[in-house]
Amino acid sequence: MSYGPAPDLQQAIYAALTGDAELTSLSGGAVFDAMPEGKPEDCFILIGDEEVRDRSDVSGFGADFLVAISVIGPSDGFLKIKQIAARVSDLLLNFNPSLARGCIGFSHLDRVRARRSTPQTHRRVDLRFRMRVDDITPSN
Repeated sequence: MSYGPAPDLQQAIYAALTGDAELTSLSGGAVFDAMPEGKPEDCFILIGDEEVRDRSDVSGFGADFLVAISVIGPSDGFLKIKQIAARVSDLLLNFNPSLARGCIGFSHLDRVRARRSTPQTHRRVDLRFRMRVDDITPSN
């Protein structure tokens, strides 16, 4: 297994989410990798947890990255949050950017969960993507 491509993968995801005009229009360009302080007034995108599983084989090191992307917004409705989540899904399906280290073999949406917080202060859609990354330039 190799975790080496992880920083490049996160940078590529961030670039895809902040570099899309339609998503920026929907979300105001609010993309974070840590929960912003205070109560958000509008919707934002959070690059969240990841889990990595070994997928190395005879051809080299590889890993499945299970990446969580959340769309979080006010409690007054799901429509805008779901519109943003749908655009995130469109951008990251078959996602194949150039990485400085490694290459993405495939990217697909593994699961989605839409929910209200308790107490009902916000709503969120959690998307989980599975991305196979082959480490084609390991440092060892």
